[in-house]
Amino acid sequence: MITETSGSRGPEGDAVPAFVTGGRDRRPHESEHGCATTAADVRRYGGQTIATRKARRRRQFLDAATRVCAERGCFGCSLSDICASASLSKRQFYEEFHTLDEVLVAAYARIQDRAAVAVARALADQTGPVELVVALRAALIAYFAAIESEPHGARFALLEVSGVGELAQQQCRAHAHRWAGHIRSFLAARGSRPADDTVGLLTATVNAVAREGLSCVPELPPSSLIELLTSMAMLVVTRGASADHEAVDS
Repeated sequence: MITETSGSRGPEGDAVPAFVTGGRDRRPHESEHGCATTAADVRRYGGQTIATRKARRRRQFLDAATRVCAERGCFGCSLSDICASASLSKRQFYEEFHTLDEVLVAAYARIQDRAAVAVARALADQTGPVELVVALRAALIAYFAAIESEPHGARFALLEVSGVGELAQQQCRAHAHRWAGHIRSFLAARGSRPADDTVGLLTATVNAVAREGLSCVPELPPSSLIELLTSMAMLVVTRGASADHEAVDS
């Protein structure tokens, strides 16, 4: 069963599994949007608290970063482009972020955290003796539905952001590691103890095939992509199980 970290909430207010936050609660006085709150933030301006206005501006910048990067490529977007798309100023940008890479990383983390909550919920719904292939398909359906629920989310998270700067690379690796831990826990709960290279191969397979599907012209339909990935995931998992049995027998 996936454990939840008390006090940690996802993009829609859902409880975030511990593997998303790394087992860490938010810092005291930190809002669900990652912004530190102070006593001054509760003052109202135009009918809204300062904290509410800051959270709204932050969402605007994250939405704009996702949209501009997906449409032009992350190397083709600038701070000016993101501010223009968000209809906000550079001064307001620097009140929320320090660099262009930082807003791209935050946008990526938002998409991945939403997907993690969706996958956790989908797997929790698989009660009773459910076949592995059914559970894997349900998890993949939930994952792609979550990242595609945000306009341009799939192209941004799977295709564009991975090549941007060391900060983005670190974030991508960190999320891949968390997904690997989630997969390992899920399989362990079903009595399987896959080797680390098996779990890593499964994570890499999903990412690589998803990127290729998005790169196709026209794009591979999500239903076809999910069925392809389900079949490949089963091959990787059963290959790992067979290897484990052979090691034990020898």
